[in-house]
Amino acid sequence: MMETTAAGSYTVPLEHMPIADRILAALSKAGGNKAKAARLLGMDRSTLYRKVRELQIDLDTLQ
Repeated sequence: MMETTAAGSYTVPLEHMPIADRILAALSKAGGNKAKAARLLGMDRSTLYRKVRELQIDLDTLQ
């Protein structure tokens, strides 16, 4: 993703953010749509679900 996000007083390209933060940003941008978030991240939906499970990201907190 070529977008940026504020991190303190400077901007960090999303591709340089930790994967958990990238996943959360993509899910936010996709309105919680996991298939769209996976496409934004350039990964399969199954890979997104695996990473969410591995990183223990609580998807219920996003809704």
